[in-house]
Amino acid sequence: MPKGPDPRKEARPLADVPEMLSEGAREFAARRFWHAHEAWEGAWHALRAAGDADAAAYLKGMILVAAALENATRGKEEGFKRQMAEGLYALRTHPEGAARLGLDDPGSWLDALALLYVDACRRRDWSWWNASGWQAPPVPL
Repeated sequence: MPKGPDPRKEARPLADVPEMLSEGAREFAARRFWHAHEAWEGAWHALRAAGDADAAAYLKGMILVAAALENATRGKEEGFKRQMAEGLYALRTHPEGAARLGLDDPGSWLDALALLYVDACRRRDWSWWNASGWQAPPVPL
């Protein structure tokens, strides 16, 4: 079966970014983190192609957070910790990108994600934490 267009070479129009962001937020809220990651990746490529470095950098953090949480659901502790740390760093160091993306109260979202990360890292028994029913905070779109 042929694949669709490669978003790295054929980025979607910038006008599609709000819908891709919303789609990713819906998937994230439904704990389908891989699908959120994929939706946001299309938006990330569109922003990069348009030269919006601030929004693209923040969105890269969102993509890394989604990938980290996908790793968490699969029980991959090291992948979760590494990607979550990188994602949190990107979100923290590019606050202007959150405004460009139209996020409401991104600071509270970042705080909630950081607390989730800290709670996971404090647990010596990863399988217990992963089975605890942890919840990812909703994306403030």
